[in-house]
Amino acid sequence: MNQLRFRTRLVLILSLFAIVPALLLTLLWSGTVSTALPFVTGRSAWDSVAASGEKAIAAARQAPLTASQRRTIDAHERELRTSVEQARRYSFLAGRTVRVIAIAGLLALLVLTGIASRVAGHLSRQLSRPLDELESEARAASGDAAGDAAADLLGIDSGFVETGYFMPCFTEEEVAAAHERIAMQQELGLELDY
Repeated sequence: MNQLRFRTRLVLILSLFAIVPALLLTLLWSGTVSTALPFVTGRSAWDSVAASGEKAIAAARQAPLTASQRRTIDAHERELRTSVEQARRYSFLAGRTVRVIAIAGLLALLVLTGIASRVAGHLSRQLSRPLDELESEARAASGDAAGDAAADLLGIDSGFVETGYFMPCFTEEEVAAAHERIAMQQELGLELDY
């Protein structure tokens, strides 16, 4: 089994430090809201109040009442019906709101995951740079282009890949200048091919 590059492991670790707590908090928050919201709606309690209120109003109307008492009972009945209707509306919306809140939480988690992965990638590049430089120096000291000596020295493979560079030349003068630069670099001890 090949070991992951240092930078890859660093990205994973840094991402997990941001994503796992955010995921746990999102799940905990969604679970708490979905559990607590039905208790807050109290629809069954309002249905019970409506049933007992209708019985009380029916019993009160059987007694001889003055016009003022009748208006008071009618106002109470209207208020009771309005309250029961509002409780039913709230209960209806609360049941659907849980889904909306859960979806919003997951979308926020996805945005946070994207941001965290970008930050983790940037940090891993910055934090792995000294290791890449050490490996590069170890390769130069040993003359080992494959990096075996660097991996032995550091104990891990940082994923450093030795590359060349491209010098586009469009005129004969540019080609001549490039050959002069390469010759000067070879005189300084760099191993260059062209």
